[in-house]
Amino acid sequence: MSVALAFEVILQGLKLWNTKEARALYDKVFDLRLEWEKEFNKPVLPAGIKSIKVDHEKYRNNAKLDGIELQLNIIARTYVNQSKQS
Repeated sequence: MSVALAFEVILQGLKLWNTKEARALYDKVFDLRLEWEKEFNKPVLPAGIKSIKVDHEKYRNNAKLDGIELQLNIIARTYVNQSKQS
């Protein structure tokens, strides 16, 4: 499953899960999606460029994307576990 699809599935599920926690998680997932898209749409740093003078903020940071995806995974697991208990 693509990350973009995962965001959509989780957001739709949280819309259906009508609790205070769901609204807070929905806002967090929405913000994570915006942050992920912003980072993903940055250009990839060309291979072989290792200069410390390069502004790395202008290029995609895969570690940052991994961190966002980890947060999304944790939220998804929390949502699934909480919805099973409801």
